Amino acid sequence: MALKVRVNTGPATINTNVKKVLLPLVDLEELKNVNTTDLQDGYTLIWNENSQEWVSQVVSAGASNIDGGTY
Repeated sequence: MALKVRVNTGPATINTNVKKVLLPLVDLEELKNVNTTDLQDGYTLIWNENSQEWVSQVVSAGASNIDGGTY
């Protein structure tokens, strides 16, 4: 059985609609899945897999390198 593959090497056109959305300002505490209990100056929001929410924690002295991931 033979397979034929075609690769388009030319420019591609993407049709998309762009819409500007204005959102009201909200406080961090109002966001879903954000727990700011015990929030203090110098704390960082860390994702807690067990509770499925962002929680405020102090970053330990040994954790001076925070990797935000790839986007």
